[in-house]
Amino acid sequence: MMTTFGRLPPEIVSLILQQLSRQRDLYECAIVNKTWNTTATPLLWQQPSLRYDHNLRETFFICLATASHPIGQHIRVVKWYYINYEDKHLLCLIKHARSLQRLEISKAHNITDASVEPLARTCRDLTTLFLCTSPITHISIDSLNEHCHQLSNLALIDCHNIPSTTFLRLAHCPLQGICFKIRDWHLYSLDSLYSWSALQERIPDFVRFDRLTSLVFHEPSTSFVLSLLSTSQTPTTTTNSRVRWPYLTHLTLTHPDANLTTVNYRINRLNSFDEEEEKQNMDKVEDYFITFFQTHPHLCSVILRGYPLGARVLEAMAAFLPNLSILDLSWNKKIEPHDIRQLVMHCPTLTYIYMDHCGLSWDDFPEIVHVYNKSRYKCRFDLRPFPSRLCNLHQTLINQIRGDDSDGSVSYLELLTEPRVTWWQ
Repeated sequence: MMTTFGRLPPEIVSLILQQLSRQRDLYECAIVNKTWNTTATPLLWQQPSLRYDHNLRETFFICLATASHPIGQHIRVVKWYYINYEDKHLLCLIKHARSLQRLEISKAHNITDASVEPLARTCRDLTTLFLCTSPITHISIDSLNEHCHQLSNLALIDCHNIPSTTFLRLAHCPLQGICFKIRDWHLYSLDSLYSWSALQERIPDFVRFDRLTSLVFHEPSTSFVLSLLSTSQTPTTTTNSRVRWPYLTHLTLTHPDANLTTVNYRINRLNSFDEEEEKQNMDKVEDYFITFFQTHPHLCSVILRGYPLGARVLEAMAAFLPNLSILDLSWNKKIEPHDIRQLVMHCPTLTYIYMDHCGLSWDDFPEIVHVYNKSRYKCRFDLRPFPSRLCNLHQTLINQIRGDDSDGSVSYLELLTEPRVTWWQ
């Protein structure tokens, strides 16, 4: 068998190895023989995995800088999570990996304009950028706009120094996915992006991206959400569409009250909001969401965590979103079991519903069989030892609510597995 594989041309071997998803398997293939090593090495370097090992991080950069062959030319995707990275690391990377297409850094508080501005100038094939807690300024934003004309997905999480004119400055980037996670916005000046009132005034700057497929805002003010939803209904000048984002498939909006973890945060938020104005705005939210769903029928993932939406909104989802697959209604105390049941019955493509902290329990859905099949042991167990609070409905439970033929068996893996959602969704 090895003799047969040894006679295959490198192009065929490469096609075979590209089907391997685990780096460990590629490592095993790289030590088979010289031909396989030559083919597997570029695949191994396309997306180097550093995990959270400091020693592995340093070894990676040493290999990158001292390799006899330019192995950095194979790097396309870099995901740096769990450990801190600095400007020197990013500068070393872009020096050797000019064909980088996707960069994600979760602990970027030491990643500044000193490395992000050169990143934009050097890696002009960049399509995806994710930065968390980076102190970059308008310098990096302007450089991205000037050089990265393929940048389609941008996520800036708690980047305190970016200006409120960020979207205006990115006019030359064909953005399709926008993600902003904004926390403790009240601590920053009104000239910062972290003032929702300042950003609300700049909504026309980014609704111009009529190719958007994913839109994510975490913890925006209600007045900002209302302005966003209403502005999106204004027809564009470049298309005949009735809406700004005719291709939108993923929408995520999380209310500031969702998943509050500290008393201080709640006190600060209450001090920052005009509570009476907030209450009046929330009365309009349902109407705005209903209109938005009616004009954006391609939505398949809708995450509205913390918004008190009732039966009318769920009925609109069932009527206007024929492709709805993933829905998150967590921290919504307004929904009732009957509302969920009707949604499930009228949304044939629905596969997963998040309902954490909605006050619902297993007993609210007696049609669900409380057993699952733990396939490893070929046994059936009662789900009642699990907490009575119902946190989500996956495909098998949704089928049971619909009355589909089922013996009630739920695999243990399905019970623990959630749908995979990318960071910009």
